[in-house]
Amino acid sequence: MNILSLISIILFNIIFYINLKKISKIVGIYDYPDNLRKQHGQIVPPIGGIAIIFSLIIFCLVNLLISNTEIYEEFYYESDKIDFKSTFCFYFCTISLFLLGLKDDKNGLSANLRLFFFGIIFYFATLLDNQLVLKSIDIETLKIYIELENLKIFVTVFCFLVLVNSLNMYDGINLQSGSYLFLVFLFFTLKNIFPIFSILMMISLLFFLFFNYKNKIFLGNQGIYSISFIIAFFIIKNYNTKDSISVEEVYLLLFLPMLDLLRLLIVRIYKNKNPFKADRNHIHHYVNNKLGNILKTCVVNNLIAFTPLIIFTIYQSFYILVATTILYFFLIFFIKK
Repeated sequence: MNILSLISIILFNIIFYINLKKISKIVGIYDYPDNLRKQHGQIVPPIGGIAIIFSLIIFCLVNLLISNTEIYEEFYYESDKIDFKSTFCFYFCTISLFLLGLKDDKNGLSANLRLFFFGIIFYFATLLDNQLVLKSIDIETLKIYIELENLKIFVTVFCFLVLVNSLNMYDGINLQSGSYLFLVFLFFTLKNIFPIFSILMMISLLFFLFFNYKNKIFLGNQGIYSISFIIAFFIIKNYNTKDSISVEEVYLLLFLPMLDLLRLLIVRIYKNKNPFKADRNHIHHYVNNKLGNILKTCVVNNLIAFTPLIIFTIYQSFYILVATTILYFFLIFFIKK
């Protein structure tokens, strides 16, 4: 990342958060407490995604102005030329999901309508960039290799849908999503998975976390939807080309929001409730009820989320995945009491 890009991103975020109240009035999107599910105590603008996605756009424009194409090296694996379709796919789908989230934050979209638009955008992404299609699943620790063949598009779109819904449900209290996403991009940086873009995301998330902790801003659907696609893009693109991330690492990186989604869907359906209707039965709500402190809850949740991944980097065994899954459900059973 060149100095000019870095300075531009930092300056933009400083200006954005200094003028947060003015920007909030212009955008006109607010999250109102209801003393039931939403207990934040004051009206808060859920526009954190605006700062993060505009940082990404400014980063792109600055590098175009100075003719710096090195940042897009990660987009072209098959030749030494920029893969414009892949680059276009990344920005088009990210911005499309950002706008969809903005509309959802502003007016509220039904779960079915959201699911429809997610499916269309994710399917379009697989058409634009063939390297975003999961063609196989290689479980290295078990030496199992599965060719997806005719199911590859379906499985890819399904994985996108699971991720965006998992992260959306995981976004429940201050610091929760911001800190988790920061650590995800830190993992990408350490694994050399789109490191420049991951550092950019980390810088934007640091600004967001500071003001989110002060209850001045939420990430919003526009932030969750677009960042979910960025994470999926980074993982699948790298898995299909550089192969520096394994299936096991992907599972351990995302297991907490995914298992929380699976558990809640099963419980809600069993109780004849809307599976997508928000409640306060997430793991972060249970932990926060026990600890009574958001900062402590954030630390504990991230320890739960990333400790198995750290252990796996030392002892690469499939049993770690099994143990992690079992321990999650044991943990839920004990802390919900």
